[in-house]
Amino acid sequence: MRSSSRLRQTITLNAVFGALLFAFACEPVTSIDSTLDGPDEIVVIEVEPSNVTIRVGETVQLTAVSRGQGDKANSGGSVLWSSSDPGVAPVSGAGLVTGKAEGTATISAAGKGQDKHGQAASATIRVEGRAQSSPSGLIIGLEPATYDTARLVQGDRYYVDRDFTLTEIPAAYDGWLWVRTANEDKAVTAESFVSFDLSRPGVVSVAYDRRVTSLPQWLRDWTEAPEVIGVSDGGSSPLRVFHKAYPAGKVTLGGNLASGASGAGSNYVVLLLEESRLEAMQVRVSPASVSLDPGATQQFSARVEDQVGNEVAASIEWSATGGAISAEGLYTAGDVPGNYRVIARDKGYGIADTAEVSIVGPTGALQVSTSTSGSDLDPNGYSVIVDGSGSRSIGINDQVTLTGLPPGDHSVELGGVASNCGVNGSNPRTVNVQAGGTASVAFTVTCTATGGGGSGDYYVDVQHPNASDSNPGTEELPWKTLYRAAEVLQAGDTVLVKAGTYVAQEGCSWSTPAINPSNSGTATQPIVFRAYPGHNVVVTNSVTDHGCPPLGTNRRDYIVIDGFEVDVPASKGVVVFHSTGTVIQNNVIHGMRGPGGDNTDGIRVEDSNAITLRNNVIYDIRNGSNTLNAAAVKIYYSSGVVVEHNEVYGLVAGLRNKAGGSDNVFRYNWVHDCEMKAGLWEHRGRLRHRYFHWWVGQLARL
Repeated sequence: MRSSSRLRQTITLNAVFGALLFAFACEPVTSIDSTLDGPDEIVVIEVEPSNVTIRVGETVQLTAVSRGQGDKANSGGSVLWSSSDPGVAPVSGAGLVTGKAEGTATISAAGKGQDKHGQAASATIRVEGRAQSSPSGLIIGLEPATYDTARLVQGDRYYVDRDFTLTEIPAAYDGWLWVRTANEDKAVTAESFVSFDLSRPGVVSVAYDRRVTSLPQWLRDWTEAPEVIGVSDGGSSPLRVFHKAYPAGKVTLGGNLASGASGAGSNYVVLLLEESRLEAMQVRVSPASVSLDPGATQQFSARVEDQVGNEVAASIEWSATGGAISAEGLYTAGDVPGNYRVIARDKGYGIADTAEVSIVGPTGALQVSTSTSGSDLDPNGYSVIVDGSGSRSIGINDQVTLTGLPPGDHSVELGGVASNCGVNGSNPRTVNVQAGGTASVAFTVTCTATGGGGSGDYYVDVQHPNASDSNPGTEELPWKTLYRAAEVLQAGDTVLVKAGTYVAQEGCSWSTPAINPSNSGTATQPIVFRAYPGHNVVVTNSVTDHGCPPLGTNRRDYIVIDGFEVDVPASKGVVVFHSTGTVIQNNVIHGMRGPGGDNTDGIRVEDSNAITLRNNVIYDIRNGSNTLNAAAVKIYYSSGVVVEHNEVYGLVAGLRNKAGGSDNVFRYNWVHDCEMKAGLWEHRGRLRHRYFHWWVGQLARL
């Protein structure tokens, strides 16, 4: 039986090996004979893997598995490797196959014993085109294929078809992978345009033209980063950055001008960072500041954030001065009044943040009263400023009590007094406050008439039975709409608007208000839109989304908007674009709503100079994502802007100098009850901070 089996094996091997020799003689095939130490006789041979697909430039290692006498598996013996098409997939003597060109090749392995007889097996190799992959292998299969990837630095080109360069890259984006797009694709409206596969989880960021007035729908649920990217294309710079986390797998982005988009004049670019490379950049302690009585307690919290604001796991170690703090962040104030610190340090990253703690001793109170007489009294009232670092609203004949003041002398000033009114006596005044007592100070104000029917004064009264825009605009025959006033007024003119609701939503855009004067005023003779003293004048419209702001000015100078209530559902209340010398004062502005994370502003100032924003009350300003882009006041590329004596509350962010500009002054503003710690946020540009004070929540009574 054994000799019969040996005979059958020998016949089979001789037959197969003979067939192989015949094939080699008739059809040339690249082959390499690799002689390995192994058994004397190979009976069966298999190739693993037997069926595989690779791309051009990739390799795969094949293994010849043989079985010798006794059916014992091994990988020894002599193996002759060959490829049916070396132009597609050549094979080395060790069985390493390289993808050279698209196509299919059969890789054969002939097994032999020392008698040079053997049996063959094969594997099928399919070679596909070269993948569009990133230098790090983070993304594969980038489409459009004309786009490329690189790790860019300042001075590099960020488009494949333009010479625009990167001029400023925030540190948060050091080492990120960029997808260089084509600016010629800036008008693409497809809902699915750029695509690639993430080989690992990561964060995808889109740097978008700052001129956008409405984001595409596909980008609206992304989070806007606080940093911007400077580029040499002055029209689109700085690029606004939006980010979103993705798992490994397919990522598809829409076109630059896909559904919902408008305003962008340049194409976006894409940045990526794999999740494992996100670094913890900062610790944030909350609350950032607090005032406590001796022995009082305050719970602090801390979080560690990575480069894009995501919270990461942390190990916080607490320490404090002026009192004691527990391992959980509960601070107990000591008995000695003074200014102290609470410190949260992450033990893993070695980074820290600090909160300010003020421990106050026995305090006193201050009662402030006002008495106003004369003509054309200011219906918006005044503000009380103590020690130049905060303000509190007070009516024209009113009384308020300020508590929690440390004992000693304090400077008390009555601010927000209209130009036709004056404070009798000194202003500010020095008042001494005793511990446990209440000091008092009284201000008397006298006002004179601002006009009424004389040359250069007009009236609008929507409720007057004879109101008409064809009237002369006198008090007896007033105009009916603000549009007529905007059309007629010239330098030195004042229009007094009487009580009622005025709808303003025609002839406007996101940057041009519905009521935009036809003419400019001068430094000595401004054009004045003023609510009639004591009257509630509401300006509104029904335009949503970016819609149209009802009041403001675009390319008109020395305009005064005084005493109105602005209540609209669109993303902007009052705008000042390309203007000099304009004053926005004594207004109540609220109700603005913007989509997604879009800019949503109570007052927006852009590309303007010497603008004054004073004595306004601004609240309830929000966008769909409740981001810092929803603010009471936002300033872009403007200089010499003075923001003073305003009360801001009940919104996400307070006052923002978002981009560019210089010598802007923020002073005597009361910012409270904001959801994020952004009383004053200088994003880009240069500010002068004068007596600026703000609070989050109900942390202060002043």
